[in-house]
Amino acid sequence: MRFRVVSVAVTILVISAGAFAQVTIGNYVLAPNSSTANVPKPYTIIDLNSPATGNGTIGAVSIRSNQPCTQGFKVKFFHNSNGTYTPFAERGPFDITQSLMVVTLTPAVTVTTGDLIGLVALQDCSGLIGQTPILFESAAQWNGDVNTPVTLNTAVAGLPSFALAAFGAQNLNSDVRTQVIPAAGAAEGAFGASFKTDLFLANPRSMRSAGRLVYHPEVTSGSSGDAAFPFIVDSHASLTYPNFVKEKIGVTGKGSIDVYTTIGYEPPTVAARVYDDSASGTKGFTFDAMTEREALQLFEFATLAVPSDKTKYRMNIGVRSLSAETQVEFDLFDSNGGLRAQLTNTYPADYYVQTDFHSLFGVDFNPGDTITVVIRRGAAYVYGSIIDNNSNDPSLQLAKQLK
Repeated sequence: MRFRVVSVAVTILVISAGAFAQVTIGNYVLAPNSSTANVPKPYTIIDLNSPATGNGTIGAVSIRSNQPCTQGFKVKFFHNSNGTYTPFAERGPFDITQSLMVVTLTPAVTVTTGDLIGLVALQDCSGLIGQTPILFESAAQWNGDVNTPVTLNTAVAGLPSFALAAFGAQNLNSDVRTQVIPAAGAAEGAFGASFKTDLFLANPRSMRSAGRLVYHPEVTSGSSGDAAFPFIVDSHASLTYPNFVKEKIGVTGKGSIDVYTTIGYEPPTVAARVYDDSASGTKGFTFDAMTEREALQLFEFATLAVPSDKTKYRMNIGVRSLSAETQVEFDLFDSNGGLRAQLTNTYPADYYVQTDFHSLFGVDFNPGDTITVVIRRGAAYVYGSIIDNNSNDPSLQLAKQLK
């Protein structure tokens, strides 16, 4: 097998299996940048690293392509047994009618945990696309319409760090978590602070964006029953939701927000502004919603700075886990590199908590201290929030992987 580099435009991100109980398979590619349009047809591509998340049925598949094509592709499903990929179901052929589309599988396909999805390009106009480079993703290509067991040794090309744009879910109404706002709220803070969160949604793409915003309260694992607010953003349009948590969700307190996109629709561009709302005006900061791959991953580590003056500022540490139980190690070093405190906390899946500095470490911070964050299990967003005690002006530093 030889490895082939597909054409690359820009590097964006991809979303794989969704959260909570729904069974999904494959990748929901947010912005494709690579194509196999010039490869002789027919051929089969199998996604190797985004298997079925459980046992269930797949009744709808979303794909991306770069041009219309009659009878352009099939959807295939494969059992994986130690690197032998055995086809067990197919649906199609289907027409390619637009760049992002959903097809209904009739009847639905029953999958088991670990099964894989593939696409067969049937016509010269069939342009199957995906995204690269994507860490922990890969695919492989075989000539023809694969109908017998295959292995990587028989593949004509490997596609490393490539996510095939094929995502299967239960039905046409299924959605996928495409972004996360790690922290949001409508809460009273220390020294008379009153914090609020405004949301801004925009759609710079040519197709409609649709989905829902799901709010998860602090110190509870997120669930499919958490409060949600639907949205539709037409092409090149935008929406603004002032004080979103209080006005649209109807609650107070702190939490986090998941952005779910209905399959077959584009994800919105989302930003959040967190601010203290006082009689003299507002003070705050704005940050973008993040994809799951922008969270700290297993064994990645990052640093957070502490305030320069313990009498003028206070500090909180926030953690939002993703779809698995997560373990985070915190190490507090003084300005000379001495270890002041060390602890490892375990967080349930889809869990958010914000803790003040002293409660987390058992000591107060000193100017020049540094916090090191290491992911020992799972994946999480970790941030430090510093607030001015006099003005209640907040700031946020997101712990990002060291380069």
